[in-house]
Amino acid sequence: MLRDYEFQRVIFISDNWELEFYLDKIPSYALPKEEKDKQKEIRGLFARLSFLNERYLGNAVKLITANEENLETLQKARDLFYHSENTDFQNPDITNNTVIQKD
Repeated sequence: MLRDYEFQRVIFISDNWELEFYLDKIPSYALPKEEKDKQKEIRGLFARLSFLNERYLGNAVKLITANEENLETLQKARDLFYHSENTDFQNPDITNNTVIQKD
């Protein structure tokens, strides 16, 4: 999400905790010697864990992006999964016509 789809931050929230993933420049002291000599900026994956003063009821994922096309794609993908507004998951039964049953 961060590298390939231009999301700036991916945040997971549960109870009093927030775990944020983001890409940022790797400090030169953390790079191998052969990379320090190169002039290009090297970015890496970072995580920040924060304690929230106010308790969050349930769990959540926040995705931060300025790319509207990727945001729309993500919103459409929501319907591939269960959520209370998805009509594909309302009144489910166990009938599956695509499965061939052997007698």
